[in-house]
Amino acid sequence: MKLLSFKLNVFVNETWFHEVLIDSHVLERHGESMTTHLVLKLVSRLHLNDYKADNLDNRGFSYFVTDNLILDNKSYRMVWLIPPESNYIGVRTAFRRTYGKKI
Repeated sequence: MKLLSFKLNVFVNETWFHEVLIDSHVLERHGESMTTHLVLKLVSRLHLNDYKADNLDNRGFSYFVTDNLILDNKSYRMVWLIPPESNYIGVRTAFRRTYGKKI
């Protein structure tokens, strides 16, 4: 697993974050519809909001699943995390949601 690091200032859960780490899986698996620029725009959508963790692992990492992030009239799902030190936001995966095929 390779992590891609980017500087981005977002205020989430009453904490300022200045770095985003994106798991290379995002581009390897979802590269046909996802770019690093798009992921950073999705992370920016978290700005000024509070989120309840969906899971907390035994190392203290808080995991969040944010569904229905709307960007350019398209819906996305993002699984992201905050480590115990709260020094960055990590993006495990992000992808465009499709709700059935149009006929």
